[in-house]
Amino acid sequence: MISSLAQKLLASALGVAITAVTIGCRTEQAEVLSMDLPIIVKHDLQTIHVNGWKIQRWVAPSSGSVGVSVDVWIRVTPLGKSQKLPPNVIAQLKLRHNDPKISRDASVSPIFQECSKMPKRIEYARWGQDCGPEEKFPPKELCWESTIKDPFRSNTVMDPGATRLSDGAYDLDVTVDLGLEKVKPFVFSPIRININSKRRR
Repeated sequence: MISSLAQKLLASALGVAITAVTIGCRTEQAEVLSMDLPIIVKHDLQTIHVNGWKIQRWVAPSSGSVGVSVDVWIRVTPLGKSQKLPPNVIAQLKLRHNDPKISRDASVSPIFQECSKMPKRIEYARWGQDCGPEEKFPPKELCWESTIKDPFRSNTVMDPGATRLSDGAYDLDVTVDLGLEKVKPFVFSPIRININSKRRR
């Protein structure tokens, strides 16, 4: 029989090994901060700093079956101390295919939550421009976060009136407008989304 201590050490070692393998943007072994908190993977994370603001966006895994949704996360962090409330954000989302007839657009006014009031978790970035070590969430600084669920109405599992995405490669463009004077919209790099009808959910 394996002792309780040995089991914990083995589980910890496996956690480190699995994390190091699955993160595609770095090769060093990742530190496991906690085995008790949920882990969130931020795929294709990108961060932009402009005029006293830090805006981040990421997605769920950037491939999937035709009946699933393309969800987008946005986090807004004021770098100054004067901003106490989230701005009136408008997110412009475009899902571009080589065939314009099956491309989709969406304009969303996301509902934000203050990060400090959200459940604790461990998060790390994968495949994006801002890869780094695991971090505990929420961060110490003030920020707000929103999850834009199924903006293109493609999740036929959850929404009977949705329309599935066709097979193929799409480019997801995200523009975040804070609605503030002298702050231009944040334009993020495209994310490649691959849809395959033969892929299992």
